[in-house]
Order: sequence, then structure tokens, then C-alpha cells
Amino acid sequence: SYVAIFAVAVIDAFFPVVPSESMVIVAGTLAGTGDLNVFLVILAAWAGAVTGDNISYGIGKFAGEHTVKRLFKHPKAHRGFDWAEQQLEERGSYIIVIARFIPFGRTAVTFTAGYTAGLPWHRFFRYDVVAGGVWANPLTEGAHLMNQSTPT
Repeated sequence: SYVAIFAVAVIDAFFPVVPSESMVIVAGTLAGTGDLNVFLVILAAWAGAVTGDNISYGIGKFAGEHTVKRLFKHPKAHRGFDWAEQQLEERGSYIIVIARFIPFGRTAVTFTAGYTAGLPWHRFFRYDVVAGGVWANPLTEGAHLMNQSTPT
């Protein structure tokens, strides 16, 4: 079970159609009944999230600049990437933590962080460890999903 939690969290970080939030909530529920160890659930989800985010960052670092320049040739697109780099430089900690709770947002942010020079890996990693820890807590995930389903 713990390997599955880890694997789903890793894959979800760069392929966001995998339901890692649901996996963490179910695993937390199973831990509450005594079927799993809550500490190991949190550790597996946390490690998987951080590993997957770093893979996405690495993909951005390796393929990002080349891909972006090839696919997005319009000056407006380049201004957008310049803006993203500036935002990551100025507000990287907030963006990384908040994006962890947005399924496609976390992939876009971690990929862009790898592509731009605005957030070097050592800073990214520190923020991502915090973001992954908060996200991996089953109580945090449950509250996050409850807020999404509450009508405004």
C-alpha cells in the first residue's frame, strides 16, 4: 500500500490525471481504522510528491527552454515566460506551496520553475519539501477537497 501511495503521488506530479488526492484521503481513512500506519502514509505521500515535483522540475530544466522556444515563437508568449520567471523569483515559496493543491497547476509551476532561472533548484527544493509535507497530511487533503465541493 505504501509503495502504491508513493508511486501515485510521483506520477501525479508530472502526469496530473492520476488521482493522488483521493489516494491520500483513502489511505488516511484506512490509517484511521488501523489498517495502515498514518505516519507511513504521510511519509509515502510526502516523498512521492517531492520526488514527482522534482522530476517535473528536471523535465522543465532539460526540455523546457528548447521546447518553449520551438513551440511558442510569439513575443507575447516570451513576455509571459519572463513574467512567470519574475513571479517565481519574487514569490516562489508561495507559488510552490499553493500550486501543490492545484492538480494541473502544480505540474505547470514545477515545469516552469525548472525552465526559468527565477527559482534555482536549491530554493525550489526547500519550498517543495514544505509543500509536499502539508499536502501529504490526510487532514489537509480532506479539508482541501471539502472546500472545493462547498458551494460559494
